[in-house]
Amino acid sequence: MNEEEWQFLIVMVCAGVLAAAVVINDFFSLQKFWARLTRARKPPTPETVAEAYTRHQRFYHHTDQRLFKTTYISFYLFVLSYTGILLLAAFIFILDKLRGVDYSTSSLTPLSAIAFFFLISRWYYRQETHHVTAHKLLTILSCFLFIDFVHRLTGMDYMQITLTSVVLWIWMMAVVRAVVGFEVNYVRTITLSFCMPLVILIFLITSQGGVIFLLFIPGIIVVTKEFLGKNELEFKKMKKIFPNPLPFIPVQPDSFLDDIAYSFNPKLIFSGCSVWEVFFWFSMTPVILIPVMQYLQSKEEQLQQWHADLIQWSKNEYVLTPETVADKLGLTLVDTYPLLNELTDEGKLTLYESVEGLVYGLPLSEEMDAFVTKLNLRKADLPEKDRDLLEYLWEKGRTKPPTTILLSIIDSAQRIEVSCEPAGGTISPLKVSVSTDTGAHLAQVSRDINYYVGEHVKMLAEINRYTLTNPHKFLGELEKKGKDLLQCTAPHEILEGLEMSHMVLETTMDDTPFELMYSDTFFALKYAIGRRLLVTEPVSVRARRDRGKLRALIIADPQCDLKEALTECDYLKAELAHLLETYYLPQEKATWEEVLTCLAQGYSIIHYAGHASEEGLHLSDRVLEPSDIETLLWGNPIVFINGCNSAKTHTRLAEAFLRGGALGYIGSVWEIHDVAAAELATDFYTNSFQYSVGEALRMAKAAAFYKNNVSWLCFILFGDPTLRLI
Repeated sequence: MNEEEWQFLIVMVCAGVLAAAVVINDFFSLQKFWARLTRARKPPTPETVAEAYTRHQRFYHHTDQRLFKTTYISFYLFVLSYTGILLLAAFIFILDKLRGVDYSTSSLTPLSAIAFFFLISRWYYRQETHHVTAHKLLTILSCFLFIDFVHRLTGMDYMQITLTSVVLWIWMMAVVRAVVGFEVNYVRTITLSFCMPLVILIFLITSQGGVIFLLFIPGIIVVTKEFLGKNELEFKKMKKIFPNPLPFIPVQPDSFLDDIAYSFNPKLIFSGCSVWEVFFWFSMTPVILIPVMQYLQSKEEQLQQWHADLIQWSKNEYVLTPETVADKLGLTLVDTYPLLNELTDEGKLTLYESVEGLVYGLPLSEEMDAFVTKLNLRKADLPEKDRDLLEYLWEKGRTKPPTTILLSIIDSAQRIEVSCEPAGGTISPLKVSVSTDTGAHLAQVSRDINYYVGEHVKMLAEINRYTLTNPHKFLGELEKKGKDLLQCTAPHEILEGLEMSHMVLETTMDDTPFELMYSDTFFALKYAIGRRLLVTEPVSVRARRDRGKLRALIIADPQCDLKEALTECDYLKAELAHLLETYYLPQEKATWEEVLTCLAQGYSIIHYAGHASEEGLHLSDRVLEPSDIETLLWGNPIVFINGCNSAKTHTRLAEAFLRGGALGYIGSVWEIHDVAAAELATDFYTNSFQYSVGEALRMAKAAAFYKNNVSWLCFILFGDPTLRLI
């Protein structure tokens, strides 16, 4: 045999070995064995479960679909692949006619075989019963046929085509998996893959496999920029080109014939996509897209099979534990909980609590009652939502309380009473309390900081730019003032106790920016701080109430005189829409009646940018008073009020929201609008899906600090900083 035949044989043998490995893995359930072994060695921590639920929530709240219903994602790639095959066949046919190539040697023959197996795989995918293993084998066969097709089309060596194609296939499969799983930002993913069309074009023209190294150029550039800037890039220009967070389409065909029929209606299919987005995916060519699509189909088939298996097992066994299901499916517990909870959400399973922990069983019935009594089960007193289940798991898995310190600073006739004690767990029998006579000096330092920061923020607002031009000079002076504030506030005995990550601050001096005290860094950047309001009227604590799935209410510039506030909320709406359902009330739409209705419906996040005062929130037609807020607020939202120093002297608003049940209230100490505030708010909301409210705000402030964005100075939190949004 010549060299070409040897290379063909090697490729064919490798494909056969891979197919055999797939069959052995599926037949002997090696994946299940490995999952059990991994779980036995390293059980998942509550933090790991929280991270998994964050990804799941992002997927659910963006698509309004559960994982079991994602079959329309592969249809998007099917249409692009099917169209690409037709265009490629037309191109080869015209080229053959111009060259006078005989049909027996034409590249149309292997392309026809590829198209046949491609359509067969889609037809098989649409059948009610199918095997995931068969689809994996069709994917391997398609890859093999494509290698031979590219060889015939270009004359390149089999080995070179194989190595280059495998890299491209693995890359795109990783991209699709990351995007569908919301493991990374969509625009970031596309940016890192921006060289893919260029690599394919150069490879086909020059036959040089080394061009795959071009793939790493965007990644190197992005990582370098983020390392130097110490924060994740925002890809604003790329978002204009690729505005959609995922290539989802509004159409979900039900059969193979519908797949073919809808393929000829691109206007309907790609209505939600930009032209550049469609062009980017289409430029992958069928050579790359078809194996990736078939890989995605196998994943979707697996989800459908798991759905059917879980329902059947529940009917046979009545009660399922997450550990048993994880072993049967060959999954980790992290990936098992969302699947079980989807069936619970559909009403096909019910969540029960036993002595050992959570179990899933059939809904209550005469037959199920016997198992409930026998196993001493009780229906879990939880709304059957991912958010509440995660909260339950977190509480059950927590081995120690949050590390929280309660710092009290009280002004008593020019003397400062300062005390600190651990909070959030067992009450300490000892409490450090110190009294100093630094009240007058503290008041003067507080006025100096407020004037210094206020003037700088006001000056930046006049030029509509909130990035410091000379940050070293500004921060150097603020650092000195922060040290003075710390020195006259916290004696040495108090400083020794401030070693925990979360801090609850209670004070009678609302105007004093204690968050800007400085030791080795500013307290706002070091601690997850939440202030506790001192009130005189009785406090009735409301229990947490179900809001359904996470959603946000954004109210922008109701009185139509703060252009920057509208810009802020436009930016925020675009960012939050990627993560959860968002309801937007800009300017005249923010009426008293409409906002009150929204408050009563219940939202996870309430963001207001406009005028605020002791009287309340100034809407387009009248003022929403604190008493109305306290009475009608439903749920336990995070409230972000950016307007007119809403956290400095107007604490009536904070009190009204907190009395109404708000998880936390974030207000502005100095008025700041525009994208600067929106960026900080977006970072905060994104962080709050994984971290406590206080830590999420601290991280958002730190990101703004490293960007020289003064917004980190302007916002403070009222409420328990250890609480979580989910």
